[in-house]
Amino acid sequence: MKKSDKTKQQILEKSKLYFSQYGYSRVTMKDICDICDMSRGGLYHYFGSTKEIFIELLSQDKDEKGEMQCDSIKKKIPAELMFRWFLQDRKHTGIMGSSEGFTFAIQEFVHKETDQQDYMQKRRMAAQNSMVILLRYGQDTGEFKAFDTDAIALTVLLLLDSLEVNSNVLNITEEEIDKQLQIICDLIISK
Repeated sequence: MKKSDKTKQQILEKSKLYFSQYGYSRVTMKDICDICDMSRGGLYHYFGSTKEIFIELLSQDKDEKGEMQCDSIKKKIPAELMFRWFLQDRKHTGIMGSSEGFTFAIQEFVHKETDQQDYMQKRRMAAQNSMVILLRYGQDTGEFKAFDTDAIALTVLLLLDSLEVNSNVLNITEEEIDKQLQIICDLIISK
């Protein structure tokens, strides 16, 4: 990895933690300069605004997960294993984990940056399409039940997003989260 790529990645990693802690609206380029120990000119060499940083964070996350899914299907990793891993990943990184605050920052971003609504809609559709691919793969291998993959993909994503947003606010316990994830598995996975 080139030094410039490494620096850019460090900016993104530190920024994500900061956005997760303070939300989207409260973070300034000066904050990013401070947490990255960079001059304004150094930071502006990579990003022109917090909006650019945030969009890059969203794009990077989506791209990594899409590549991993394609590789897993090519390697014929069982769909059930992939699906359970996906649920556990969302549980530990989003619902109960370090990315939980980032979900709130994403919501704030969508409300503040109205010109990004189309991008966010495309992002949602890409996530839904990715889930549809996984569900169809599971149906093709006989691991998943027969159902409308488009409808179930949306249901799964909406439930997970809801758990992510509400888990701390409503003091949802890990046991309750696990029950919801098991309901999803029971709905999808063949016995």
